[in-house]
Amino acid sequence: MKWIFRPLVLAFVCVPMVTACSDNDDEPEMPEFTIEAPADASTLNMYIGTTHLKNTGIYLNEDSMLVVPEMKHWILELADTYPTLDQQPQRGSMTSLKSKLSPGKHYQIFAKNDVEGQYIRLGAEYLNVHADSWIYDKKSVVGAKLTYMTSTVQNEYLDSYCNDMKVYTYPAEQGEKDTEINFPEMTMRVVKKVFIDGAPDVYLTDMSKTLHIRSTGMAEGFVDVNLYNNSNFAQIRIWVLPVTKKDNANI
Repeated sequence: MKWIFRPLVLAFVCVPMVTACSDNDDEPEMPEFTIEAPADASTLNMYIGTTHLKNTGIYLNEDSMLVVPEMKHWILELADTYPTLDQQPQRGSMTSLKSKLSPGKHYQIFAKNDVEGQYIRLGAEYLNVHADSWIYDKKSVVGAKLTYMTSTVQNEYLDSYCNDMKVYTYPAEQGEKDTEINFPEMTMRVVKKVFIDGAPDVYLTDMSKTLHIRSTGMAEGFVDVNLYNNSNFAQIRIWVLPVTKKDNANI
C-alpha cells in the first residue's frame, strides 16, 4: 500500500505547482474604460513607437505620451466626465508637442491651421479619441487600445450670420479706427489684408449683419475677417476694389 499511495500524493502536489508557473499570472489585470461608440467609429491598437493615429502621424512613446511630429496638430485633453465620440470642440489648454495618455481619458486632435488661440475653425474636421485600456506584454505596457471618430466643427450662430451677411466697401473717413468689433454673442476682427499696391488701413463697421469695410487709399486687394463665437471662429475673405462711393464688395 505504501508504494501505491506515495505516487498519488506526489501527483496531487505537482498539479498546483504547474498551474502556478503559468504565463497568465505574469499579466496584470487590465481595466477597460469603454465608451459607447457610433457605427462609424474606429478602434486602434496603438503600439509604442510603431502605430500612427490615422493620418496625423501621432504616435505613443515609451513614456506613454502622445507625440505630435513636426508640430502639425494640437491635442486637447477634455475634462468632461462623460464625453462622446461626436462631441463638439471645447475651449481649453492645448499642447502641440506631447500629451500624457491615460485609460479613461478623452482627447480632441485638431490640425494646427484650424486653430487660433482657443478657437476652432467652423467646418474643420478633427478627431475625438478615447483611451480604452493599456495593451500588455506580460507586465510591460506595449501600447494602448483607442476608439476614435472623425467629427466636423458646427456652430449654428456663425453659420446663420455668415449666410445672411451683406458686405459693402467705402473710402475710410477721418477718425475711423475699428479693426475689431465686440458684440454680446460675437467678436469680429481683421486678421489679414493683402493689397496689390500699398497697404491701406482697413476699418470695420457692422450694422445688423451688414458689414462695412472702409479702406484708406485706392488700392485693390482682399481682407480676411474672423468672426468668433463660443469656442469657434469663421473666416471670410472680402475682395476690396478701389471705390469712391458706396459699392458692393465681392466675398
